[in-house]
Amino acid sequence: MSTTILGSDGKPRCRWSARRFLRFRNCRGKLPFRDRYPYLPGTDLGKMPLTPELLRNLGSAVAQLGKALRGFCHPAARHELLWDLQQAPRMRAYTSTIAGKADRERVERVLDDFIANVLPGLARLRAQIIHHDANGDNVVVSPDAPDQIAGIVDFGDMIHTALAADPAVTAADLLDGRGHR
Repeated sequence: MSTTILGSDGKPRCRWSARRFLRFRNCRGKLPFRDRYPYLPGTDLGKMPLTPELLRNLGSAVAQLGKALRGFCHPAARHELLWDLQQAPRMRAYTSTIAGKADRERVERVLDDFIANVLPGLARLRAQIIHHDANGDNVVVSPDAPDQIAGIVDFGDMIHTALAADPAVTAADLLDGRGHR
């Protein structure tokens, strides 16, 4: 099923098709960050029990979205986003805000290790535009099947970076057991 979304001026804003997730294609060649999208029935992933099947289906949905975005290009997707893994060196400047010395030093060690050992490899990975924010608030679980993903919403953090960052960011958001930020 495919639908054209009209703006308040009556002109086409974007086309969307609902499958296991939402795919947006802007009719004017721009990313539809400010446009509204249709209501997607279901429950936020962060409010659901995280069963192995639901997590497996989440991984599949993130992978399908990555596949759907393959080949999609837009100049706005190459902007700097502080939480893009490629921007990890910039995070070092913020460690001074961590109150506890032991915690601050632990975070600095992890960042330094990431910068020295992981960051150089990111440049060798396949890169493309990714969603970059499939967390408990942006993944909708089907109302009829609590282990199925109905859709992924909020495309405001899309960025051109390593494709592997999408499942990594999704998994990191779930580490607290709820998928919230």
